Amino acid sequence: MRALILATTTAVLFFSFMAPAEKKKTPTLQRRTATLSCEDRRIDIEGRCFQADLDMPKLSCSKLLVRLFDTKTKKVLIERPIRPNSKLGSAQVIEGDIGDVMCVESPSKEKYIIVMMGTGGNCEECEWLEAYAWDGSYIGTSRSKNKDIKKAVDLAAAAGFNPQTKKIIAQTNLAPFYTPDEQQKAKK
Repeated sequence: MRALILATTTAVLFFSFMAPAEKKKTPTLQRRTATLSCEDRRIDIEGRCFQADLDMPKLSCSKLLVRLFDTKTKKVLIERPIRPNSKLGSAQVIEGDIGDVMCVESPSKEKYIIVMMGTGGNCEECEWLEAYAWDGSYIGTSRSKNKDIKKAVDLAAAAGFNPQTKKIIAQTNLAPFYTPDEQQKAKK
């Protein structure tokens, strides 16, 4: 009897280890878009994002594209991909999220497009911005080590953040961009 119980237990344990492991569900890519219109400019943000952690109500993106249009000429001025630079499990992801996109004007009437990004942390490296000239040329990032680029980015940023001189033409917050489809449907 003891041998039969031992044999049965051994067989159950053996076959339970041989059973195929439960497959992890592959996250579904969700297409994301956001648009900001500023006078004769339109900024489109496109993304391919997925919910990496079902317990976390936020999407991580593997692709982001910033596209700037001249609405008068109907020309694309720039298409700038933001490339993955981090890993989340086996997936390549973009380190930060786009928080706000804004169009600003300096006291000297120069216009800029500012894309604010962040990781969600509260540190100097956790928040940065990317600046574009009105003609679509990429000025640079506030993370740049190059002093000339940093100075140009700071000048553009001052048009949107300096309390004495700021003039915001238009602004949008992209928090809904990172909200999973299921949560957006539940809110409606």
